[in-house]
Amino acid sequence: MWYSIIFIAIVFVIAFVGFTGYSFAKDNTDNSALDQLTKIELNNKLKQLPAEPVIKDYPIGAMCYKVAAPPERVEYVCPVCGEMTLYPAYYSDIDKIPYYRTLVKKIKKIDVVFDESPLCKKCSPNIKSRELCLIVKYDKNAQPHKTCDINEVDINLLYEYSEGMKEHSNSFGKVPLINYKNRLEELLGITIRDLKN
Repeated sequence: MWYSIIFIAIVFVIAFVGFTGYSFAKDNTDNSALDQLTKIELNNKLKQLPAEPVIKDYPIGAMCYKVAAPPERVEYVCPVCGEMTLYPAYYSDIDKIPYYRTLVKKIKKIDVVFDESPLCKKCSPNIKSRELCLIVKYDKNAQPHKTCDINEVDINLLYEYSEGMKEHSNSFGKVPLINYKNRLEELLGITIRDLKN
């Protein structure tokens, strides 16, 4: 027991002596080390601090902050011509475009093109309605079919139909694809005789 206490005391003394020679100076090449406080002096200053905190009336900081307003406009850069078109901030379709592009790329069995040209004022200067569209292409002799004002559900419906799925997945679960027959006919530009088989 005594040996442990003596050993700890010796280690403490060696450590204390070693630290007292340590300099806080950044550069030991000049005499600035002499101006620095030693560890003992720092320790003594800490001991001189009052035991109880001194309470003062500090100024109260701001309790609330003004929330930064959202940007008043959204920038759309056309991937075809590179021109920028500005839209009001509430026009949310701009944020969805990268996601829609990814969804359309999943459709392999139907020739579907994601048409965002109506959003570009240079590519579509005289258009009245700025909406995202899908173009379904068939053979060379058939006229492509264009549907505008599309959304994520429309793209997923085309994917599910092209893959031969019989159900549409949504946030509530699975719904029979036959329930979307009318919308699929609009998107494809054809009459679907039977989705059940």
